[in-house]
Amino acid sequence: MTTSQALRDALADRLKASGDLDDPAWERAARDVPREAFVPDGFMRALPGTHPTLYEPVKPTDEGWLEGVYDDATLITQLDGHVRAVDLTAPRTATPRRRPLCRPWCCACGSSSA
Repeated sequence: MTTSQALRDALADRLKASGDLDDPAWERAARDVPREAFVPDGFMRALPGTHPTLYEPVKPTDEGWLEGVYDDATLITQLDGHVRAVDLTAPRTATPRRRPLCRPWCCACGSSSA
């Protein structure tokens, strides 16, 4: 089992235990689809206690990137509509852009909601 697979299974297990993952088809998707494929350039993480909020880039080469991909949280992929994690070398303030999804932990649903 790869680290990615272990993290997918752990996320699915947590969501199932909490009652948030109760459909077998969604459970299969959570276990089978690698979330990291949807954030190849990384993501931004809000730094707690900052105001205005500072966002730090989390890149695929950073320690903890893969674990962050499998947090039960919405991943911010752009700031100000165009700035990606790979574009940053330090934290910055900005307006996050999140792609609305039908479920916050799923990157594979193909939802076209905007």
